[in-house]
Amino acid sequence: MHRAAYYLENLFPGRVNRVIVEAYVLTPGDGTTVSAALPVDANNYYYSACMSIVEGLRAIDAGFFTWSTVKLYYSVFYAIRAILGWDNFAVFRQDGKTPYQVRGIAGCSPQFIPGTGSHKSMINCFRRLMPSHFLLSQPVDQVEALDGFGWLLKKREDANYAIPRFCEPEIPEHYEQITRIGVRQAIAAYLDPAAGLLTFDKDHAIASFPLAVLRFAGDAAVAHGGAAIDSDELDFLVRKCRERNAVLAPLMTFIRRTIRT
Repeated sequence: MHRAAYYLENLFPGRVNRVIVEAYVLTPGDGTTVSAALPVDANNYYYSACMSIVEGLRAIDAGFFTWSTVKLYYSVFYAIRAILGWDNFAVFRQDGKTPYQVRGIAGCSPQFIPGTGSHKSMINCFRRLMPSHFLLSQPVDQVEALDGFGWLLKKREDANYAIPRFCEPEIPEHYEQITRIGVRQAIAAYLDPAAGLLTFDKDHAIASFPLAVLRFAGDAAVAHGGAAIDSDELDFLVRKCRERNAVLAPLMTFIRRTIRT
């Protein structure tokens, strides 16, 4: 359950127009409930982000580039939800459709988020609330002026919808560099804050951008005492990172530093 979103959605049962939702002011009780629920939600989103990026990187190592694109995109979606949650921002959908964001503080009011579907509205929420964030500082594709989120979303939509036949065994152009470097070496390079330019390099961004987003989510987790992940969940992540000759070992080293069990 998305605890904060569930609570907020139930403040507006049935069909309520946008004017009414945006006019609502969170009470002290609302603020307390939402701000208490958001860190729990953020822990869950962060675990899902870790799981997704592990799956995506393992898929690259195994040569499944279509599946990797989808999973790496989902890791970004979950990671930004975690970042927003730890920053006390909730996103909810009134009547299961119209998206809003609100800070979990008494006196705040929901604001409509543009964008169709839960993913585009979530990305737009991050763009609105954190316009000066490093992740938004440069485009990945200079020609189409796409930031990392827009570029990765396009790659995911191409993989899911635009391309009728999976690319395998061919290696897509935007995967050539990571396959040349090797997944293990690439992870270590992409997680290094000093290698920031690789984050926005379209020859690396399919993995470097999701890993940068995860790094910021991990920093947010550490700032809040570490993400709460059960020991069996951690064991599962460790086991998956050790498989295939421990190719994901640098990722697991990073994840361990960001969690508490």
